[in-house]
Amino acid sequence: MRLKWFFVAIIFILGFILSGFDNKEPVKISIVSTSVTKQGLGYDIKLKFIHCNELCKNNLHLKVKPGFDLKSLMQSNGRELLLLNESKYIKGDIGKYYLEYKIKENEPINEIIFFSKYATLLVMDGSKVIQKVPLKQFREKTLPY
Repeated sequence: MRLKWFFVAIIFILGFILSGFDNKEPVKISIVSTSVTKQGLGYDIKLKFIHCNELCKNNLHLKVKPGFDLKSLMQSNGRELLLLNESKYIKGDIGKYYLEYKIKENEPINEIIFFSKYATLLVMDGSKVIQKVPLKQFREKTLPY
């Protein structure tokens, strides 16, 4: 009877420890700043690779999932926002990304600035979402053009 409980305890402890390794965040987002141009809404993102090897760094993509209010101000193809510009620069364990999405014509800039933080940053490995980061936690200012 004691041996049975010993094995159950060992399996439980191993499952608890091993499940923690799968849930480690591969990157830590340090800075998110936004800018509004005549054509679009840009996100400057700086991150640090924590649990990410070279293959992960090369396959890593970022995408912004807007809140409902922001999505109504942006041009989309139905499911996703129209991406105007995307760039990334990786040096060592630091990555800098820039994403710019197209805004609808004649939308008020102050509303775009206000709702730009009500979005979620999706960190993706290929097409698989591996991390979701709410942008409202970042206190950077949004700069109009």
